[in-house]
Amino acid sequence: MEDKGYTQDGTVDFRGQPVLASKTGKWKARAFLVAIATGAGGAKPNASTFGGDQFDDFNPHEKGLKVSFFNWWAFSTFLGDLVATLGIVYVQENLGWGLAYGISTLGLVLALLAFYLRTPVYRHKVKKTESPARDLIRVPVLAFRNRKLQLLDDSSQLHEFDMKHYISLRKRQIRHSPIFIGEIYHYLNCCLQQ
Repeated sequence: MEDKGYTQDGTVDFRGQPVLASKTGKWKARAFLVAIATGAGGAKPNASTFGGDQFDDFNPHEKGLKVSFFNWWAFSTFLGDLVATLGIVYVQENLGWGLAYGISTLGLVLALLAFYLRTPVYRHKVKKTESPARDLIRVPVLAFRNRKLQLLDDSSQLHEFDMKHYISLRKRQIRHSPIFIGEIYHYLNCCLQQ
C-alpha cells in the first residue's frame, strides 16, 4: 500500500478503509481541536462556579449544601467519565457507532432539559443588558486606560459602598490585595466591584 500513498500507521476512515496520507496529518483538524479545547476550557470551570453561586454563603444551612453540591458535582463528573469511557466505548465497539452517538445525544438532551426546567428557580439570573460584549470589554479597557494610577493609602476607599450595603444585598465586598501597585481615584469610571 505504500506505493499508493496510504498511511502506514493504521489510520482508517469511517468505513474501515486505509486513508491516503495526503488527506491526513499536517494538523488539518487543528481548528476542531482548538474548538474542543476552548469549549471545555470555558465550560468546565464556569459550570461548577455558576452552580455554587446559587447558594447563600450567609445562610449556614445553604453553606453546608454548597459543600454537598461540590461533592456531588465531582462524583457526577467522574461517574460520567467512567460511563463514557467504559459504557459508550463498549457500545461503540460492539453494537455500533450510531447507537453510541444516540446514547450520548440522549444524555445531552436530558441534561439540557434539566437545565432549562430548573432555570426559573435560579437565584442569580442573567441581567438584561444592551450589549453583553460592551460589559465584557469595559473592564479591561478601563483597566488599561487607568494602568498608571496609584493606589490610595486607605484601602476602604476602593469600594463604592459601605460594608453594611453589601451585607444588606447579601453580597461580598472584594478585599484589597497589597500585591498590586497603582492608585484608583474617585473619578474612575469602572468601580472595583465590576
